[in-house]
Amino acid sequence: MPEDPIAREGAAQLNDKLSEVIADLRVIKGDVLAIRLGQAATDQKLDTFIAEQRKTNETLVSLLSELVGKRTA
Repeated sequence: MPEDPIAREGAAQLNDKLSEVIADLRVIKGDVLAIRLGQAATDQKLDTFIAEQRKTNETLVSLLSELVGKRTA
């Protein structure tokens, strides 16, 4: 620490401010991690939905093919 009382006070204030910034960054980091986890869960749900939709589409195509086949027969 500097010998000058004003410089010492300034250094202490700067140290306090830096501590606050570091604490804020830790909170932000936690928020970002939570968002990423939420996004991963959303992506997984979306992948499941897409897979189910493809199965539904395949079923519909199959049924329509059967109907068309019966009409032309």
